[in-house]
Amino acid sequence: MPNKNPTLNFKSSSMAFIQMENISWFLKLCEIINLPQDEIFQTVDLFESKDPYQVCITLMSFSRIVHEMNPQTFTMVIGPKRVRKKPVIPNKPRALRS
Repeated sequence: MPNKNPTLNFKSSSMAFIQMENISWFLKLCEIINLPQDEIFQTVDLFESKDPYQVCITLMSFSRIVHEMNPQTFTMVIGPKRVRKKPVIPNKPRALRS
């Protein structure tokens, strides 16, 4: 029975099935750390090079989130940083403007 922790299930192998299983364990880890679903690639996107752009999006998002979780361990971020929404500051009423 495989371990519930995806990081403990990776295996080194040249067999296609094992490689695809490793990819699926990585994708499970992405779900555990709450990567947005629209930023996660499908196994075939990587294994068969179907959508390399989506693979890059996933890796950048993964990098950003693990950096936010533990910046001492994951010091570098791949790609742009997450944009934070700034609070809207209301304008002063005309009567109070100088």
